[in-house]
Amino acid sequence: MKTNIVTPYIFFIVLPFHLINLLTLHQLLLTIKQHQMNILGIVTFFLIAGMAFWVLVFLLGFVLPFWITLGVFDKLRPKRVFDEEETE
Repeated sequence: MKTNIVTPYIFFIVLPFHLINLLTLHQLLLTIKQHQMNILGIVTFFLIAGMAFWVLVFLLGFVLPFWITLGVFDKLRPKRVFDEEETE
């Protein structure tokens, strides 16, 4: 059986190129994952900012006028001049 002397050297010549391709693919996947995480962070920020905006709209639209109305009614309500007598 005759062995080809070139075969073992091809392994050492071709393997580094495959490793370079694998490293490049790995870097590409990391870049894509980092890009996806950046997009996820931006979307999360906008979701939280949007929820905060609608909470402020609710507070300014309903709770604040209700609070002001209760304060006005409290000021307009007549006060009792005499306190109730304590019964023992």
